[in-house]
Amino acid sequence: MFVENLVKLGFTEREARVYLMLFRLGPSPVSSLAKRIGMKRVSVYSVLESLISRGIVTYEEARDGRRYIPHEPECILDALEDEKSSLKTKMAMARECVEKLNLQGGFGSEKSRVIFYRGEESVLKGFHQFLLGNKPFFGLLFLEKIPRFLQKFLCKEVSASSTIVVPKNFCGMAKMACVCQIKEIQSLTVNKHALFLQDEKVFFLHLGEEIELMLIRDKAYADYISEVFLVPMLKG
Repeated sequence: MFVENLVKLGFTEREARVYLMLFRLGPSPVSSLAKRIGMKRVSVYSVLESLISRGIVTYEEARDGRRYIPHEPECILDALEDEKSSLKTKMAMARECVEKLNLQGGFGSEKSRVIFYRGEESVLKGFHQFLLGNKPFFGLLFLEKIPRFLQKFLCKEVSASSTIVVPKNFCGMAKMACVCQIKEIQSLTVNKHALFLQDEKVFFLHLGEEIELMLIRDKAYADYISEVFLVPMLKG
C-alpha cells in the first residue's frame, strides 16, 4: 500500500521500495538494502543517487563504507512544494510562449485550413476551440439521432441567436429549443451527418463507427455553403 501511494506521488516503484526499506532499517550500506529488497547492488546505487538528487536520502562516510540515511517523511511534502513552484514557473513561461506564437501567426494561421478530429473527446475539443465566445452559427442536422455529447454541447455553448435546421418532427430537439432558434423543414433527409457554419469556418460532423469532425477555414467555401445550402433553407 505504501509503495502504491508513493508511486502516485511521483516515486518509481524501485525508489519507493528502497526508501521504505531504508526508513525501516535506518542508516544502512547498499549491501544490506540490496539483500533485504532482493535487488542488484548496481540497481540500488542508481536508485539511491536519484533519491539523493531529490533531497529524500542523504549519506555519511563510515569506517566500513558509505551508509545511506533517509530524510524524515516531511521531505516528501517539501519535494512536492518544489514541484509546485517549478510548475508555476513553467506555466508562466508556457503562457508567454503561446501569446508570442499567436501574435506571430505562422503555421496555424496560414496552413491549417483543414483540421480533422476523431473520437468523441477530440471532436468536443474541436467544437470548443472554435465555437466558444457565444458567436452565432447556423447548423444543418441531418442526424438520425443526436448523440448525448453533442446535445450537451449545443445546450451549453450555443448562442441564442444561432439557428439550427432540422427535419420536421425531429425527436430530441426540445432541450435545444430554449437556447437557439429551431427551424423545421419537411424535405431534410436524415442520415449520419451534420453541417455547422460560423463566420469563415465550416464544420462537417460524421457519426460512423468513429465520430469525426472536419473543420475547413476558408471564407470563399463558407460563403458557398451559406448561399447554396443555408440561405435557401432558411427562406423556404
